[in-house]
This record gives sequence, C-alpha cells and structure tokens, in this order.
Amino acid sequence: MKLLPSPNTELLRGHTLRALGRLAEAMESYQRVKREAGAKVRNGEKRYRPSLEEAGRYSAVLETKLGQVSRQRTDVSSRSRSRYPLARRAASSSRCHRCPIRLPPKR
Repeated sequence: MKLLPSPNTELLRGHTLRALGRLAEAMESYQRVKREAGAKVRNGEKRYRPSLEEAGRYSAVLETKLGQVSRQRTDVSSRSRSRYPLARRAASSSRCHRCPIRLPPKR
C-alpha cells in the first residue's frame, strides 16, 4: 500500500510521531499540514478544514512543550561580503529560519 501525499496523510504521520515521543518531528509535520491544508482550503477545498484545525490545535499544544530557535539574517557590509565568502552567502539569504527544539526536563 502506497501513501499518497495529502494533508490528511501528513496529519496521521504527525499523530504517529507525537505518540512515539518524537515531538520536534511531529511539530514539523503539523506545520506542513497547516501550510498545505491552508492552501487547499483557500483554493476552495473545504474538506481539508478539519485537518487544518486539528493540526493547529496539536501544534499549539506542542509549542508549550518545545522551545524554538530563530536565526535571522544580519546586515553585512559590502566590504565584508567581498572579503569573506560566508558573509556573501549569509547576506544573500534574507529569510528567517525557525526550527523547533526539545528542551531538557526541568530539575
């Protein structure tokens, strides 16, 4: 049996990952559902609305259990960009990257 790419399939994958304790991966899965199902609902496919709402609920719950790290681009002077190749690459990336992390338990 082959799984078809669908927000509903991704939602079930997120539930499975959450049940296995793989919370960061489950969060990524729920975020994909919100992105994909949200696009489908905006395009008139209302059957994905329950999946969108459920992914939103579970991702909100997981946000309380996971921390997030944000990495944002900083401005690099043109002089630094010409001398340092990594500075050029960092300057060309204008997106802010966020990824969930699992914090160690409180002692």
